[in-house]
Amino acid sequence: MVFKNVDLPLLNPPPNATVSGPVAALIGIVASLFFSSKREESRQDDKRMQIRRKVHNEIIPQITAQVGDSIRQSIYTQVDNVNAQIEADAQQKIQDQEKILAEITTNLEIETTAREEKLKFMNEDLEIVTNILSANKVMN
Repeated sequence: MVFKNVDLPLLNPPPNATVSGPVAALIGIVASLFFSSKREESRQDDKRMQIRRKVHNEIIPQITAQVGDSIRQSIYTQVDNVNAQIEADAQQKIQDQEKILAEITTNLEIETTAREEKLKFMNEDLEIVTNILSANKVMN
């Protein structure tokens, strides 16, 4: 690349200043490297975007399709296991409560029978006392 007199604006260039020769060549090389670096960055950005699109549009759906049924089946199995455990726990609690209720009912029946027996004896004693009092009244 050969550069002849190239006019480049500088920060505060002197009037009628021009860059020529090796300085112009160096500036041209730096500028072309800068722009080729920018083009390379742009290409890399494009490649990244293509890869992202491929991952989001192809790879993730493909993986989801391949393992989705397996994951879904595993989740259903776990849910079934949890439900079965809950059912078993509930049945055990029901049996425990029924046993407690049966014990309470039995104790209540025993206490009721004992109370009725005491009441029977009390009524018999009351009848005896009443008869004694009636006999005393007749004698007086």
